[in-house]
Amino acid sequence: MVVQALKKISNCAKRCWVAISIGSDLRRDAAKSYYEAHPEFQLNVFYRMKAELPIDGNFDPEVFEYEADIRGDDEFMQVVHTAIVKRNSSFCLKGGNVRLSRGDRLHLKNSFSFSKAFFKQCARLAGLASIDVISDNTGSDIHVLEKATESITEETRVASCREIM
Repeated sequence: MVVQALKKISNCAKRCWVAISIGSDLRRDAAKSYYEAHPEFQLNVFYRMKAELPIDGNFDPEVFEYEADIRGDDEFMQVVHTAIVKRNSSFCLKGGNVRLSRGDRLHLKNSFSFSKAFFKQCARLAGLASIDVISDNTGSDIHVLEKATESITEETRVASCREIM
């Protein structure tokens, strides 16, 4: 999946530079405690729905609770962000009836963290060359990548990279 996404980015231009910010903190316990300490960040989507969508007054954003399911290994971590329905609820959204039952699970999104080596390998498999990795040393990295071309030398890459920084 990571390689496919990077290939799509790479295929957008004949020659390109890309800076991609990713999570690099693979401590599962730290991720779980962080996300569960801030459930409002993940559940905010339901308050936005109530404020911005054609939804009736029966919709209650408070009916949801948050769960972070942490998966992965030493190279890759996925956080599955899930909203769990606390009590039966029904409402009308854009003319359609929606019924949610207590215990229903709604997948909100995924968050990913990768080791530097894993992400560099994915980039290489997608036809991108890793030029540099800039880290804040707190769990976020910016990977500077270039679409791999045979006509660009290593010296040119390093010099160009320094110029844009």
